[in-house]
Amino acid sequence: AMAPIAEEITTNLADLTPQSGTGCFVATVTGNQHSGENLGADYWWHNVREPVQFASALSTLIDDGFTVFVEISPHAILQRYLIQGAEHKNVPIRAVPLARQNADGLLDICEAVLRIKLHLGPTDFATGKKIPFIDLPKYPWQRQRYWATETSEGYNLILRDRIHPLLGYPLTEAPLGWENILDPEVLPYLADHQVDGAVVLPGAAYVEMALAAAKLGLGWEDTELRALEIRHPLVFEAGQSRTVHTRIFGLDHRFSIQSRRRLSEDEWIEHAVGQVREAGDPGLHRLIDLPQLSDAVVVDAATHYRQASALGLNYGASFQGISALTLFGHTVLASLNLPQSVQTDEAHILHPALLDLCFQSLLALVAQEPQQAGATYLPVQIGRLISPHGTLKPSHLHGEIKRLSAHSVVADFSLLAADGRVITQLSDCRFRAAHFSTGRARPPLWVTERLPLRPHGVSSRLSACLPSIRAQTAPSQGTILRQRYHEEIRPLLDALVIAYAYESVRTLADAQGVLPPTSPAAQSLYIGLLAQLSTQGYIQGYIQGHTQADVIGSEIRLAAAPPAGTDIWTLLNHDYPEANAEATLIARLGARLTRVLMGQSEMSIFAREMAQSALFNQWQTEGLVQVGGGLLATNFWRGLGHWAQQSDDSLLRVLQIGGNPIHTVAQLRIHLPSLGLSVVATTPNQEAFASWPTDDPQHLTLIPWTQCVQKLAQAELADFDVVWIDGALSAEEWPEVADLGRAAAGGLAVIQQPAHALYLDFISGLAAHREDSAQDESMFESSVRAQRLGSLLANDAEVQFESGDVQRMGMSMAITPLGDSTVGQATDTNANKAPPQSDTVVALNAAGQDLAHRLEMATIKSTEPTATVFIHGAWTGSGDLNTETVHSATQFLSLLQQWGAHESSQPIYLVLPFGALDNTDDAQSCPVNAALWGMARVAMNEQPSLNLYLIDPRGDWTDAAFHTRLLAALSTESPERELILTATETHTLRAVTASTEPSAPRVTPRADRGEPRYQLGFTVPGQLRHLHWQAVSERALADDEVELRVHAVGLNFRDVMFAMGLLGDEAVENGFSGASLGLECAGVITRVGAKVTHVAVGDAVLGFGPQCFASHVVTRGNAVAKMPEQWQFTEAATIPTVFFTV
Repeated sequence: AMAPIAEEITTNLADLTPQSGTGCFVATVTGNQHSGENLGADYWWHNVREPVQFASALSTLIDDGFTVFVEISPHAILQRYLIQGAEHKNVPIRAVPLARQNADGLLDICEAVLRIKLHLGPTDFATGKKIPFIDLPKYPWQRQRYWATETSEGYNLILRDRIHPLLGYPLTEAPLGWENILDPEVLPYLADHQVDGAVVLPGAAYVEMALAAAKLGLGWEDTELRALEIRHPLVFEAGQSRTVHTRIFGLDHRFSIQSRRRLSEDEWIEHAVGQVREAGDPGLHRLIDLPQLSDAVVVDAATHYRQASALGLNYGASFQGISALTLFGHTVLASLNLPQSVQTDEAHILHPALLDLCFQSLLALVAQEPQQAGATYLPVQIGRLISPHGTLKPSHLHGEIKRLSAHSVVADFSLLAADGRVITQLSDCRFRAAHFSTGRARPPLWVTERLPLRPHGVSSRLSACLPSIRAQTAPSQGTILRQRYHEEIRPLLDALVIAYAYESVRTLADAQGVLPPTSPAAQSLYIGLLAQLSTQGYIQGYIQGHTQADVIGSEIRLAAAPPAGTDIWTLLNHDYPEANAEATLIARLGARLTRVLMGQSEMSIFAREMAQSALFNQWQTEGLVQVGGGLLATNFWRGLGHWAQQSDDSLLRVLQIGGNPIHTVAQLRIHLPSLGLSVVATTPNQEAFASWPTDDPQHLTLIPWTQCVQKLAQAELADFDVVWIDGALSAEEWPEVADLGRAAAGGLAVIQQPAHALYLDFISGLAAHREDSAQDESMFESSVRAQRLGSLLANDAEVQFESGDVQRMGMSMAITPLGDSTVGQATDTNANKAPPQSDTVVALNAAGQDLAHRLEMATIKSTEPTATVFIHGAWTGSGDLNTETVHSATQFLSLLQQWGAHESSQPIYLVLPFGALDNTDDAQSCPVNAALWGMARVAMNEQPSLNLYLIDPRGDWTDAAFHTRLLAALSTESPERELILTATETHTLRAVTASTEPSAPRVTPRADRGEPRYQLGFTVPGQLRHLHWQAVSERALADDEVELRVHAVGLNFRDVMFAMGLLGDEAVENGFSGASLGLECAGVITRVGAKVTHVAVGDAVLGFGPQCFASHVVTRGNAVAKMPEQWQFTEAATIPTVFFTV
């Protein structure tokens, strides 16, 4: 952007004649010293163009011994940057502004000059002329005291003495109260304890303050501390002291430690509470003989404190008292080398820097646990501490973990003398996991890997794995729930429709049974209801196939009335609450049915109001059939994902007709994360199509229905692996659907079809408001739709929707293999296809022109190009790389802007040899093309309308086969946007997660890894948004244990309180489920221990278990029981806690 003014600057400054000076001049253009001669026009152009090297210039001046810096500007702003820059050099400097805003007068400048003199060292303030001295008065001092007389009500704040470094001064108004002003500047060792970059009062300091209060206030020599709880950390803000109050209350000697900012009116913050007792006989004894263990892990001091720093815990010299740590199992033995300030200290009873060593040792001990490696734990409780009075200093410490979980650790510690005698003993010390924003936190690391591209996706092997996918998709709950729906719920819902239809016909017919004409818009509904009433025997005289003209004036005799609609509705809501949405929706429709049939309520307005109602939306998402269909879809994609984990395919292509493609994409990204996804969606429902979002062009392509049918007929849409069809669409909406069989040759057709139900036709028909002819009764004949569709898709296979397919709660799924077709060979046919001669070919450099000639392409610009091919040859190594990169990027940016302005959908092929940003080391590389590749990626994300394809040819251009494959890539709109062509294979790129450690291999799916396992957890309690899924590994079962795949979990208030931090680990860890989320669930047994006989694999069970919010739960065999067949999983999961506990 600055280049256009370069010539102007150098021309206007050409007459400058700089000379060398006597001072030192350091330029921020280069960061180095300069003599005066080279400060000509070129220098000042670089001063304008090049980045400011402020840090380098400052470092040069500091290295030369300069420590006082003067900022000469109207308003100084650089002082903070100067001081921050000097901190990296560990050199104290002074920054003085010559003037400030509204303070730039002569006196202000004189004051700045005097400050500079003071900072430069001792100054001689001699004025140059003699000043007379004045003698002091010559009389004797009377030495009278003028201090105010102290009274019993006075606080004597000026003359009070600090009786303890941490406890401070006794409070007059509180017999057992103390006040202190804590400041790391006053007590320097406090600054040596930093957590996540902030100075924090050590947890051991609260122990010292309680012990000192007991000794100084109660006169105890030996003190026992109990139930110390650290509720809030005391953090020292920069330049801010804290006023701390310590008080002992009542006969039970409870104590509290509070603080607030000094000289503020802030609320007091309670940091710690506990209880002190006088220890008559401490009962301490020799603990261990300090054995030398050959199989233990030894950690030296340097490693320990380096690891602590990586966790966000920075210990200064006062807190570095560990010389070595010996780790064996859950036990640690540390050798101590106390700092001199701690060894000689007599002001403290138990110096915080000494006791804190126990807490430090836990870090190395926890790091040995695989699941807790890298975790930071901070002390929050001490159950009991005994510290007898004495001056003996410890030489070792001993620690042992008693309980360990993801969120907390409980451990015991002892400080030992050289002979093993216990000096101080701590029991039940609880530490809570902490997660810092800095220090060890690293952003997730992603790498780009290239995978072999298979031209036909996975369809060639999907048919072979069909049995396993069907097994995964099949419901595992038996047939009882389906029988409950088909034999009880569905008949009642159909009867509810019949009841309201009968009541409407009875209201419309006159005394002779003659029916009046109905609204033209409602005639299909009218005829359909009469047909259903006649079929079930509630009216007589109606002949099937009659039109409205036939019905009008004819006598319809009413038979015995069915049960009243209100009675059926009451029964459904009482006995079948899961059908509440369906029953209520039918009742509301039935209440207005008579008015709709008579035209008193406009049919279209009524349908629109119903479709937009909250109840209808609830039915569409939570209805029985919709939930069953969602479960079937989830199971299908899970089964396909389980198979994909064992394959090496790179792309899955799905054609979806009807349904919800957004849900499909979400399911695919969950269950098939390792595959590239391409979903093409369409529907004959234009209103639904218009509501689908278009914000995911990388995974979802939306095609209007008419255009899709044309492309299917012309075989332009092909090579799909799965065709997903919503069988609820009308059969009349499939005029040329036979072409679908060719679109996914060798793949699978999945048809979801609601089982025939009168109530479904009634609700869906009214919502869709189909204005069919009077003779058309298709509103109540949905059972034939999927049968017709299935016969069109299957070659020779018979599609059954009532027996052989997978069913769940009124929804059926037919999974049909599609036969081979010539459409599947389309890619091979295109292999010899050359780019059209009307293409626009753009070559930016000589190497690109040479490549274009090799491809037999002319660098022309046609008036109506069908595609654009952009070629940039690899950098030859001649010339300046930076100049070449900037020049090519500038031209490429201009081209991108031109292409974007045209708003054309024509494909643009970018040929960039060795430019792909993959995670491989090739012998040849091209930084220029890599930069262009990155620019193209940004353009693809920011402007999806650009139909860009990135191609990286890495083969031998003289090889005919490679030449043909490249021409094919330039003539086919592949679903993959980034391709790498090697000598023998075509690859695509995938971004995958990688370990932050370079040496750790990336975890890839294997055939023996089984289905994924995960559990719900949190890193920091307090807000439910902290909950997230965590991957877990399969563990071996004990003989008395079982494992079940969870289908439903009972949510208890305990789980909510635990996740929000209202229940600590100590409140739940001794329970059956421990410190985890979820204690009751229902599911299917997947593994059993050797001694478990009352349940077997495949049984549906309910019971208790730890961490039930998970994909799988391992629990004791006697904690589960078989689930009654008529129950649903959601019902069973709520039973254990309510009925099996008191």
